[in-house]
Amino acid sequence: MADQTYEEMIKSIEELLGELDHKDIPLDDAVTKYKKGIELIEACTQKLESIEKELRVIE
Repeated sequence: MADQTYEEMIKSIEELLGELDHKDIPLDDAVTKYKKGIELIEACTQKLESIEKELRVIE
């Protein structure tokens, strides 16, 4: 995930949400995809916080 851009991570989250939207997904797969989504959201948050700190330094 660290090598993905913010936009790539958002796209991955959107894809996971689309997959989770299917009602016939096995529970174990759904839980795995959910956990992956949470990891991606946390990585996005960290990336945004890092960028925000950089912008504060520039100001």
